[in-house]
Amino acid sequence: MTNTMKHLSLLSRMETDGLMLSLTGLFTENELDGACEKVERLELQARLKKNRSSQIQRELVECGEFTDLYHALCTCEIEDDRIEPMLKSADDCHESLTQYPTEQVLEAASLNVPTALTFEYLKYYLPYVKYEEEEKAILDNLWLFPVADWKGLSSLTAHQRDMMRFPFLGACLFNWHSNEKETLVLLEQNTPLQKILGLLYQQGVTVFLDSGRLKELQWMRETDIGKFRQLLEVFEHDSDDLSIFFQRWFENRAGQYDLNWFIRQEAPLNKEQREEILCNQVSYLNALYAGCLHLDFGAIRSYQFPILVYAVEHRKKHFLQLVDQNSEIFLSLSRYALLFEDCFCEHCNINSLSEKNLQDCDAAKRTDSYFDCLEEGQQFRAFAGAGEDMDGAEWRQLSIPELVTRRYEFRCRKNLQEVTGCRLLRHKLGKILEQHFQWRGTEKIVLYDDSQPYSFFFEEYTPYGRGICGAVILHGADNFQKAQYSVHT
Repeated sequence: MTNTMKHLSLLSRMETDGLMLSLTGLFTENELDGACEKVERLELQARLKKNRSSQIQRELVECGEFTDLYHALCTCEIEDDRIEPMLKSADDCHESLTQYPTEQVLEAASLNVPTALTFEYLKYYLPYVKYEEEEKAILDNLWLFPVADWKGLSSLTAHQRDMMRFPFLGACLFNWHSNEKETLVLLEQNTPLQKILGLLYQQGVTVFLDSGRLKELQWMRETDIGKFRQLLEVFEHDSDDLSIFFQRWFENRAGQYDLNWFIRQEAPLNKEQREEILCNQVSYLNALYAGCLHLDFGAIRSYQFPILVYAVEHRKKHFLQLVDQNSEIFLSLSRYALLFEDCFCEHCNINSLSEKNLQDCDAAKRTDSYFDCLEEGQQFRAFAGAGEDMDGAEWRQLSIPELVTRRYEFRCRKNLQEVTGCRLLRHKLGKILEQHFQWRGTEKIVLYDDSQPYSFFFEEYTPYGRGICGAVILHGADNFQKAQYSVHT
């Protein structure tokens, strides 16, 4: 009877102090009684009743020193939802928060660090940070660090964790929709590139890197750093134009030829010259390799890019001169002109085309005609529209819509998390993306958070740069069953 009364008294005391009764199955009565004394001494009852964290309460009973640390955290108004992940991370590392000086724990918990990485910041960085700029760089990178994909900083090597001090690291590598740990390994191995990225960051230029781009840059050596300093001078340190240059450069496989072409210029390019060269992929390739085209590059439509890129890359000088001399005709050709069919260049020697061919190849201007192109002495016949030939046989142009799976990149968090948390909205978003974005020539669709809930702003990217922009808006968000997504451009 005495033991029963003692146990009931302990249960009543625990309930009064805010300790969960489920702890009785994990600890002895003496341990629980000692925990109650500490809670009462430090007046933690109200806090424990308000926030019922099993992790924190187990730590209070198991570790006597944690009670004083917890009291200090409460005094600094650190919430339990920030303390609990720190305890869990410490436990995963087979450590305890009480192993660290109280002042450091309080400082780490008070900093603007991602909750899931607070303990690891305390463990790997806080005791060693010397400068305010260094602390800012680390914190900025931690906010971009792909915790879910890479399972925290503990999975990295000591040198890779040290790279978090590079201010450019997060912006260059940590694109959370496509987090490949290989990117960090490749950058770690490329010391010249690290220095170049630091140089560009100081100029306000951010270069987005994935494993493919990093592999293309493995040719870099220490002697190449000076070339990038010269490049900055050629571009008059214009960060906007430099950012566009790197986009064009990577589109062209990031070779040394492009770099050498720019730094060989006798004088820095003025703003007008840079804008003309960097307008799009065609203007860029034309400047570096051909120089035959003098048309309005900004007027080129997305479906007209492939044949011009092909002509520049394959040195089709006669065709380029034809386009240059008849730019008005070329730019007026519709999307369905024969010239822009996918296999046209494979079967036709485009250097053999004439002004009349350009005029005749537009399907909108032809009825039952065809035009013949010669390649290696063999006739290639292509039809547009429908009709009959001289023998009475019917013919028609075959046009089958190509169903493709686009690459979608979500450069956002809040709205995407809200949508993916609801099965119905997730299905509706997937359906509108699959059905709507069947655009020819599109490489990827990049989506960002829109101001409206569950909605997104999007940008189309083609092989030649940005395309259509618009928004994917959820209408009727107050009723998910009836709500519908629509695309606005």
